[in-house]
Amino acid sequence: MNQLNLTFRRASPDDLDFIAHCNYTASSPSPNFCYWDSLIEGFGLETITFIRQAISLDVLAWCRISDFFIAENNGVPVAGASCFVMKQDDYRPLDLESISKLYNFLGWGDEQVQQFEGR
Repeated sequence: MNQLNLTFRRASPDDLDFIAHCNYTASSPSPNFCYWDSLIEGFGLETITFIRQAISLDVLAWCRISDFFIAENNGVPVAGASCFVMKQDDYRPLDLESISKLYNFLGWGDEQVQQFEGR
């Protein structure tokens, strides 16, 4: 029988890949589909890459590394959890005040930004 040896800790920037995976999974109402998929379709970018960059640049309204906790079994991440408080006047998943950081990082021009924001 395998014995669990769970430990819990705050996430760090080194956990970005695991946090992005948790976000993708939590945003997936069905297997192999995430609600981010339709937003970035046609941009030549994998959804997990988009999520990873959005988290690393702190433009997601509800997925900040500093709010995340990691559960590890024998040093291997097995679960993640975060707590957050949405802005009462804006429940959108992206922080529109800082989204330009992501657009610049991705090299998106005006046409791509308009297409994305229209979705």
